Amino acid sequence: MDMNECYADLTHKTDAQLDALYNKLLANLAGLKSQMRLRASQAAWVTYRDRECNFIAAGTEGGSIQPTIADECFISLTENRIKEFQAQLNCAEGDLTCAAGAPYIWDGEWDSGTTAMITVIHNKANAFYWKDDYRSVGDSHLSPDSSRLTFTWESGTVSLQLSSETSAKAVIREKGHPDVTTTLTHR
Repeated sequence: MDMNECYADLTHKTDAQLDALYNKLLANLAGLKSQMRLRASQAAWVTYRDRECNFIAAGTEGGSIQPTIADECFISLTENRIKEFQAQLNCAEGDLTCAAGAPYIWDGEWDSGTTAMITVIHNKANAFYWKDDYRSVGDSHLSPDSSRLTFTWESGTVSLQLSSETSAKAVIREKGHPDVTTTLTHR
């Protein structure tokens, strides 16, 4: 294997590592709005990386070393992006620069001021406030398209269907009571 082939192989491995971390970070973001921001940021970053590396390698255009120079740039920039994603995935609690760990709160009222509030962290329901008390949250699942969050609690289930970036329809099912359907907003 010559030098160009070695760098090309390393480029593919580094890019695969970045893709895996990107998908993990995307899955850990709380809410569609944050996911859309990451998708836009990553698309812009990939365009920057590719254009920057083409520029860096332009001085060797036509030479046998050009692919290696472009790949070295690609690997270096990709490794830096990997570090950024790892930092997002491993940030300390309370770090306000950490998009992956930020809570996402949905709340709303119905029936003369009765309040429901759901706190979501890392795409899982973390807290559920219902009928003036916090309830224990059990299993929590996000649909593959990130449009529906469902979870169990000691007296039933909740389904939160995203209507837009800032509103969602909640169906709260409590054993022995009629279902409650209300609109919650993100704050």
